[in-house]
Amino acid sequence: MSTRVSSWRSTILAAGLYVAAGVGVFWSVWTSDPSTTSMCGCGDPAYSLWFMGFAAHAVGHGLTPLWTPLMWHPGGVNVLDGATQLGLGIPLSPLTALAGSVVSLNVALTVAPIVSAMAMYALICRWVAWRPAAFVGGLLFGFSPFVLMNLAQAHLVVGMLVALPLIVACLDELVVTQRRSPLLVGLGLAGLVAWQFFISTEVLAMMALACGIGLLVVAVRSSLARPSPTRRRHALLGLSTAAGLSVVVLAWPTWFALRGRAHVHGSYYPSASLRSVGASLHSLVVPSSSSTVLEAFAHRVGAYQGPTVSAEFIGPGVLLVVAIGLVAFRRDRRLWLFGAIGTVALALSLGSGGLRPWGLLADLPLASDVVPVRFLVVAIGCLAMCLGLVIDHLVAAVAARWPRRGRGLGLGAGLLALAPLAAVLAPALPLTAEPVVVPQWFATVHRLGPRPVVLPIPVAFSALQSSLAWQVVPGFRFAMAGGDGPGSDPSMAGTHRHAQEALMTVSGAFPSTALNEASVPAVAQALHDWGVTTVVLPIDRDLPAYDRPLQPVAAAALITAATGRLPAVHQQALVWSLDPTVGVDTRRQRRLGRCTVASVGGPMAGARCVLSDSTTARGGAR
Repeated sequence: MSTRVSSWRSTILAAGLYVAAGVGVFWSVWTSDPSTTSMCGCGDPAYSLWFMGFAAHAVGHGLTPLWTPLMWHPGGVNVLDGATQLGLGIPLSPLTALAGSVVSLNVALTVAPIVSAMAMYALICRWVAWRPAAFVGGLLFGFSPFVLMNLAQAHLVVGMLVALPLIVACLDELVVTQRRSPLLVGLGLAGLVAWQFFISTEVLAMMALACGIGLLVVAVRSSLARPSPTRRRHALLGLSTAAGLSVVVLAWPTWFALRGRAHVHGSYYPSASLRSVGASLHSLVVPSSSSTVLEAFAHRVGAYQGPTVSAEFIGPGVLLVVAIGLVAFRRDRRLWLFGAIGTVALALSLGSGGLRPWGLLADLPLASDVVPVRFLVVAIGCLAMCLGLVIDHLVAAVAARWPRRGRGLGLGAGLLALAPLAAVLAPALPLTAEPVVVPQWFATVHRLGPRPVVLPIPVAFSALQSSLAWQVVPGFRFAMAGGDGPGSDPSMAGTHRHAQEALMTVSGAFPSTALNEASVPAVAQALHDWGVTTVVLPIDRDLPAYDRPLQPVAAAALITAATGRLPAVHQQALVWSLDPTVGVDTRRQRRLGRCTVASVGGPMAGARCVLSDSTTARGGAR
């Protein structure tokens, strides 16, 4: 059997095993109805679902995908500000148009670990003779707890990692092996950089830092070795081609991301202290136990609904095998290069505070919105490369003396490395799937007026973001007042901060602010300024908990007090119809009185309470 045929068979086998693993992880999705079932129609999954559907909507209607007033009406949202995954949504837009955004999201989630693992497999195959070593490295990279737990939250920005190994492969080709045309490789490298830009600029920045360190080390070593002018020209031609094309392609999107319409200036989430969100050294080696209380809270507000495991866990097996390999095969400079870059990435993943390294970089421009724990993407990538190289060296070293034992020892090393990860992940797999539920009113309404602008309750800028799914699944039949992502922090609400905090309080906010006498006129003014034509509060008790506001009675009372009118009951929802062309009428506003407490009855009872003469006479805001 020829070497080429054997390589192809090994590649097909590896791809088949990765596909089986990916489908197995999302087995609950594909064995139900993948057009209506996903991680859930809530929280961050709803956010990813929205942008997956928006990309197809923009392509189908000939709209710019970089800005839209469909969210945060009337100012709109700069799509490049958030974790928007346009690099996935646009290529999948034909599937979205044909089968719906839920199917496209499920396809992206399922494919992400498969193609990430396969890309790492292809990279490691450049350096190893024993392909199972590359398979083990790919499995670690594509199916680590960090990747799978992020995919459970539909965080495709750190789950779709196919570009990282391929970028390293391009750099390796340009600087080291130099077997292919530098122009073609440079073109491919520029394409990968541009694609990663539209998947996640945050991860692209992390990749750039890691690759920059690697190129600097290689350049220093190369200068000491005095490479031939031909090799130097080859590398410079490819790298300059990639850099030049990347600048040309990304100049406008980069400007739009930094200065374009509706761009959020400064930190996206100033109240979140993202710089402190880091891993812990203990959790890297010993899996942290999940809190039953926190898990129940997460299920209530709309996070992933299944059991979770320690996402930061890398395991003692991987670290032990790589550490031994660094010593035993220390002459392989690739091991030391990737080991050093991985160590730097691990250090940066610890976050800021004290003497932690990220504290030195967190104040740099554009670094304030980087979540340090996500440097684990780079760290795990480096560990995967090192693991593959170590296993291959081990097999070769042992096989030189005992041919029959080399492969067995290599498989044993791979099992030692990955067994702890498999043991930790097993209780959480397959990932739990939930129906993406759309309340009756949102599922049946087709047109609400010439320019429908809806404020759904719970509002998407609260802790509950389910209303994003209500907008995208039926097909963007209205514009939404408010939204999620950058801009949802109350400190960015400007003159409408009080209104935003009041709406967050009745929808779901932790900690929440108390409603007071100023809440009613603040909400009334915000509804007018946002151009809201309809406020909708679903009251169907069969809806999942994360689809219902935490304080439905207070929500109904607040909107009724602000509008001065009772809602209509339509399709299992309370619906307030407004005319945004009419100014705010303070004479119609009412005081909340005692009507925000659940003891007055259900949401409609709270609305009637506000308009009753006895309540108005009492006064006294609560």
